[in-house]
This record gives sequence, C-alpha cells and structure tokens, in this order.
Amino acid sequence: MSPKTLKIDVNPEILVWARESIGLSREDAARRVGGDLERVEDWESGKKRPTISVLRDMAKYYKRPLGVFFLPEPPEEPSLPTDFRILPGWETKTLSKETLIAIREARWRSKSALELSESLGYNTEVKIKTSDISDDPEEMANKAREAIGIEIKEQFSWGRVEESYLNWRNGLSKINILTFQMPIPLEEARGLSLFKDGLPVIVVSSKDAPSARIFTLIHEYAHLMLGDEGICYPSEHREIEGKTAHSRIERFCNHFAGSFLVPKECLLKDKDVATLINIKELPNEAIKKISNKYKVSKYVILRRLLVSNLISKDQYEIKTSEWERNAIAREDKKPYGPELAKRMLWKYGTFFTSLVLESRERGIITTSDALDYLSISIKHLNKLESLIKKRI
Repeated sequence: MSPKTLKIDVNPEILVWARESIGLSREDAARRVGGDLERVEDWESGKKRPTISVLRDMAKYYKRPLGVFFLPEPPEEPSLPTDFRILPGWETKTLSKETLIAIREARWRSKSALELSESLGYNTEVKIKTSDISDDPEEMANKAREAIGIEIKEQFSWGRVEESYLNWRNGLSKINILTFQMPIPLEEARGLSLFKDGLPVIVVSSKDAPSARIFTLIHEYAHLMLGDEGICYPSEHREIEGKTAHSRIERFCNHFAGSFLVPKECLLKDKDVATLINIKELPNEAIKKISNKYKVSKYVILRRLLVSNLISKDQYEIKTSEWERNAIAREDKKPYGPELAKRMLWKYGTFFTSLVLESRERGIITTSDALDYLSISIKHLNKLESLIKKRI
C-alpha cells in the first residue's frame, strides 16, 4: 500500500474544528481537499477515514500544522475579539478566512514575541496608560502621546504619510506594543486589537490607504488602553450613534485617535487653521495643506475642526457630502512593491522583526525558526537584515 493511500485514524471533531475555525463550509472543503461533499461529510462524521495525503491538503488549506490532526481532541484557543464594527446602515459581516488567519497569526506572533523578549533579557512590561470611557479622550490622548515620546514638532518634520505611519508604529514599540499589517478585506474590517497570552498587538488592514491605517492604528491603541480586544471598522468622520456600550466605546476611540494625531491645543494655535475657518466654503486646498502638515486624512482635520467648535455642523456636513460624492476608488493596493523582504518588514514591523533577527544572531533560535517567524526564504534573509539596520 502506498503511504499516500494509507488511512489514518483521526478524531472527526478535529476535522470539523479545523475547518470551522477558519470560517469554511463543507462545500469549501470539498472543492479544495475532498472533491466530493459526501466524502467530506463521511470524514467529519467518522464514517470514513482520510488518507495522509488528504490530511496534508487539509493542513495546507486550513493553515494548521499536520500534527494537529493527530491530537486526541480539538485544542482550546482564545475566543475571537469583541466585534465593535458599527457604522450607519452597517450589517455585521461574517469573518472571512483572511481575517481569521490574521487573528490566529497575530496571536501566535504575539506569544512568540513575548518569549523571545524574555529570552533576550528585555523588559516586557507593557507601559500602556489605562483608561475608561468616562475619561476625557483629549486628556488621555495627550498622556498617551507623552508615553511614546513623540512631540508635535517631530510629527511636523516627517515627510510622506508612509513615513508618519512607520514612525507611529515605532513609537508604539517603545511601550511594547506590536504592530502588524495584514490583508484583512476592507469591506469587512480595518483593524484589530489583541493582548491575550503575549505582548499587545495592533493589526491594521494592508489594503487600506496609509492615512487611514494611521487612524486605525491609534484607534486600536485606545482599545488597548481600555483593556479591550476588538475587531473594528474605525471611521475618521462618520458619527457613531446609539447608546450601547459598543457605540460609546467606538465614539471614545475615534475621538481619542483624532485628539492624539491632531492635538486640540496645536489646532487652536495653528495659523493655517485660523485662515481656513474665516472662509465659509472651507477650500479643499487649504484643508489639504493642514492635513499634509499633520500627516492625516482631510476627514480627520475636518472632524477635529468640528469637535473643537471651529466650524459649524452645517459646514461639516456640506463638506463631507461633497467629498463622498467625488470619492474615487483606492489605488493603494501594492504600495511597497514586489520585493518580499520589504513586504515582510512592513507586515511584521521593525519591533517583531528585530526580535527575531537578534534571537537568531544570539543562538536563541535557529535560522529555520527565524524563516518561519518572518515568512521568508533564506535568500531574502540578508536583504531583510540590511533593511532593519537602516531602520534602527
């Protein structure tokens, strides 16, 4: 008998768990690993046993190690983050395979980062300012900025929005927060916050525009301050209505993010802002000039002007309606080019990548381990090390 056709005794509950944990139906599994719905049903009911070849296909498609199928029962995993996705007219979408993989991958790397940090002898204390939604988000934003040590003058000195995004990520790493970007479908979510069993993690969708990623990054930072694990669709300008606990939390996190990125004290003293608010029509070029200065979207600036009582609600609604009518499709699909080493550095961030490379250099992990942690092949490792040296 060929090893490929060897029937394997597997707990059927493991097969069901592995499929469902990635959000797939039996029909999905049949198309990819069984070719026959009845056959998949027989495996999952225990009527028939899968071959080792089928189990390898399942491991690949379900994104699980082969060994998991030989466990006596499904392993326990942390529950999914709280769903905070709230927008006017929003219908909660079922999480896709891409998002579920992102959550699982982020959790694994969070735990790995904590273990590597401890092995390297680093301080793993998480220096997050704790908060409550009864707190003033403006005041909490000022304290949070102080914690990562980035002053407004430094923010103004940054070049493009991409540089700003990178610097905010590096700032969060100073208080032991990991930041990843992963291909979460934009129609589903923009960001995640996680903190169980490892270092705190913020995940943003790599499919979003850079300025939107910045806002999501800080929105999720607020969730960590509140002690929340969440999956979110932060809005830079839409009003979140309702009196539910979730809607109050999202309003707080959005307000916090705007305050953090565009401090009210700076806004009130800004000469460009003073010039702008004297013009009833709020020219787009003038708003763009201010948004470029703070490296945020024009929606964030407009919202901050409203919250700071510098423009009226009518002015705000007229301008946002105009922008929405003239909105164009995003073009930021592959902003960092085809080079794998660069893509992986942006995906996992300087903090996590540096931990892995230093652990390899000091013999704490093997080269093979490092390649697994960073999802690259050996031929890209030297390039990644070179990129890291330029960043730290």
